[in-house]
Amino acid sequence: MAHPMSPPYGYNEENDDLTLEDEEVLAEQSIVVRKSQGGKRKISAAFLTPPSSHGSRSSSSSSSSTSTTASIRVESVSQSTATVDVPDHLESQATLEICGFTPEAASKIYARWAGRASPESNPDDLSDYMRADIVSADPHGLLGPWDALRRMGIKQKVQDAIMDPRHENIRETETVAFWALDTVTVNWKNICHFQQTLKTVAVTLKSKKKRKAQVQDLFPHAQPPGAVPQLPTATVQSPLDNYSEFHILPKAHVAIADSPPVDLPEHYTLWKAKAAVEMSDWIGDDGSLSRAGLQTLPGGDFNSVDIAYYWTLERGTAQQYWDYAITRLPDAEMWMIRVQVSKTFIDSLPTQQLWFSPNWKEYVWYGRKRLQPPPKFNDHERSALIKGHICRKMSRIITRIKIQDVQTTMNEDNLLFIDGLKATQWAIKGANNQTNFDREIKGKIHIVITPPTNTDNSKE
Repeated sequence: MAHPMSPPYGYNEENDDLTLEDEEVLAEQSIVVRKSQGGKRKISAAFLTPPSSHGSRSSSSSSSSTSTTASIRVESVSQSTATVDVPDHLESQATLEICGFTPEAASKIYARWAGRASPESNPDDLSDYMRADIVSADPHGLLGPWDALRRMGIKQKVQDAIMDPRHENIRETETVAFWALDTVTVNWKNICHFQQTLKTVAVTLKSKKKRKAQVQDLFPHAQPPGAVPQLPTATVQSPLDNYSEFHILPKAHVAIADSPPVDLPEHYTLWKAKAAVEMSDWIGDDGSLSRAGLQTLPGGDFNSVDIAYYWTLERGTAQQYWDYAITRLPDAEMWMIRVQVSKTFIDSLPTQQLWFSPNWKEYVWYGRKRLQPPPKFNDHERSALIKGHICRKMSRIITRIKIQDVQTTMNEDNLLFIDGLKATQWAIKGANNQTNFDREIKGKIHIVITPPTNTDNSKE
């Protein structure tokens, strides 16, 4: 079976730019709500959301399903005014502005990329130059956060979102460079996804429109003069019906849930917040799960040299990350992922617990430094699952501590607190363990989808 985003016949994947004809047919369907101006066009956020017809229906009381991998529920938001900007051309100054840069910074980055030596053989695309600009702005972390964001060329609206005091608890887990990089990178991925989807849908709509015209040409007198031809097999679908075939989630393996699933007996419920575009390869064409989008690279609290899955038992902890992402990424579809995993499976995993203690301080220090921990932590390194508290201090602060000062410098202020309680995390390590975890949660995944919420990008 073809992937839902597989382009239809006649689609040129080398060029996702819309033609004037593409734009016109999308405007007819109210997908494009403002045609190109200043290198950008606006599209309806409603178009970007899976409709109620996406996937099959499932009962919320159902424990799991052999035919579906996940259930979804789309949050109701005001989509009548929510819009998303997309550029006329991916490799353009307009793209950089939509990603989060000021016009002046976007112009400079684009000029450097356009003027690069040997463009035909240079593998770096515009997004590489965009990210490099952020990384090089304050490589040693000597600037204050606002000064650093200004030097990166981040526009004021995005600066305000990154520095929003409501999310200080989560923001301080990383540098502003990390959050700026995360913000512009997700926006870039969104743009690529939007452009491909728009092009694919435009080609499909034009094909349907052409077939309808051909039928009318073949049977011009099939109905009384003046009557409107009724051609049910050749009508253009509504944009939402059409888009249901092109969403990130494969329609054949997703079920619509009217309410959250029930808590299964003898199961743990785990949570994670993600941008949808980061999970584009999570559920495959056959319904299987991949590790794409879920893995944390070495350098986390409990994974110094290995790749790990991180989940939390606390909805409130995941909610804090979700809230911050929604603030920074109003053009993105956001997911709150809930999975249920059997206690029998979890109990079968070699497990270590690492709560705030001298060992926690030392192990987190080695993790953030990406150094192999000493032999006294061999049991932790061999374990499949580590349960423990979350460190809220950014790696740059932790890694600057000398090993002999770890015990005296790190204290409970280094912990992430949510609603007055110490936040916790589970780190699942080892490729085989992660694959088995994926098999265990299949059919017991529930995703709450929040569509793009941007209603004021016209003010920029």
